[in-house]
Amino acid sequence: MNFLDRAIGAISPKAAAERLYWRTVIDEARGFDAARLDRRTRGWQATGTSANAEAASGLDRLRFRCRELERNNAYAAAIFRRLPSHMVGGGITPRISGKRISKRVRDNWWKFVSTSDRHTRTSFNAQLWLACRAIVRDGEVLLVWRDTPDVDAPIAVDVLEADHLDTGKTEARGDATIIQGVEFNADGERVAYWLFDHHPGEVVSRSATRWQSRRVDATRVDHVFDVLRPGQARGIPWLAPVALKMRDIAEYEDAELIRKKIEACFTAFVKKIDEGAGTIAQSSKEKETGRRIERISPGLIHYLGVNEDVQFGSPQSSAGIGEYLRVQSQSAAAGAGVTYSMMTGDLSQANYSSMRAGKLDFWLDLDHWQWDMIVPMILAPAWRRVHQAFARVGKGPRDVPPCDWSMPPRPMVDPDKDGKAIERDLRLGRKTWPQMVAETGEDPEEQAEEVEKWSPRLKAAGVDFGAKSAGDATAPVDDNGDANDTAQD
Repeated sequence: MNFLDRAIGAISPKAAAERLYWRTVIDEARGFDAARLDRRTRGWQATGTSANAEAASGLDRLRFRCRELERNNAYAAAIFRRLPSHMVGGGITPRISGKRISKRVRDNWWKFVSTSDRHTRTSFNAQLWLACRAIVRDGEVLLVWRDTPDVDAPIAVDVLEADHLDTGKTEARGDATIIQGVEFNADGERVAYWLFDHHPGEVVSRSATRWQSRRVDATRVDHVFDVLRPGQARGIPWLAPVALKMRDIAEYEDAELIRKKIEACFTAFVKKIDEGAGTIAQSSKEKETGRRIERISPGLIHYLGVNEDVQFGSPQSSAGIGEYLRVQSQSAAAGAGVTYSMMTGDLSQANYSSMRAGKLDFWLDLDHWQWDMIVPMILAPAWRRVHQAFARVGKGPRDVPPCDWSMPPRPMVDPDKDGKAIERDLRLGRKTWPQMVAETGEDPEEQAEEVEKWSPRLKAAGVDFGAKSAGDATAPVDDNGDANDTAQD
């Protein structure tokens, strides 16, 4: 109530209440349905806090629960396996742009790829896959770089889980601000990270200061996550919108499994007919033996009396279970950013058109993750650091060579149709040959060198991969990339 309402209310409460009521009606009629305050929205809680305030209260707990789903939920485990495989595949290949670069630059990069991990001795491609898996599961990952005394491999990188960040460290220090372990300067730039030397949940700690974090300069750390809101300091697990739903689906399946087990325990109940001597005899028998049927097991026949009648149990089955689980799984897959078939492996209702449409939508998200997250946050800094390290030991050019990236090839839903579409794009100039090669995950420069090297030998051997049949050359092509059925050779 405003000042005028309160003044009127002091004289006539009824008039003040009527003014307030009609003003509320008018405001609700002008506003949004989702912003109304009525019976339908009474339990809808919403806040105006920042991205960091939202994550502050339950980020660690949310991350732990997503890991529990990874261990015990088949659908979550499938998401955590397949998303990194689509993002990284067998590795993302650097593609040299600009002037022709010496072989030494390429050799330096591949030498780093094979020696980047000094702990588990895996390649940088394996570390990249592991980092993407941590991003999907935990929402973020840390890559900490360090110099090595080996002049042939002068730099290495460690992949650390988000637990190494001191989430509880949020404070203001002069012009600097620390938000959940990430330190910002007055201009809002990341200048440092407060990290634990060892994982806080490790079974053995070699440090007496296990719970004490230390400041690590941001020039040594790459903090990688999908930025969802401006000013966001930490990443959010990707299953956050659907984690509870996926857990409910698993519990529903478990409940249905238990119901099926109970149905399998088919029981015959033997009921007495005569209420006379049989009752006395049965009571006496139970009193002597003390046996009670407290557990149902397969093949059980329960004798109830002397003069008995047999009745068989008929457990009721639940209808629509498959459809319910399918709808719930589709909702969970949509919230997780994957297709239904990727999460469940169910292709029973799929065809070429539905598979293609689902892949196209998924590939739009995949482009965002690859080009807006992996390349600028991991690959570009890695390329710069690696060549600066080799230049520091005198084994590479002083200036960092320009580079582009070839993403892993995306599998074709129908190789024949997709291949014809690629051929048509090349013929119409919508796509260049280097672009087509890059889409297969290869470096066009290396591909051209291979073609130049092998073409004379193949030609001398009489091998011609460009030969076409008359039907391939003359058959008209429809919008779907299929040759018309009426085309003649």
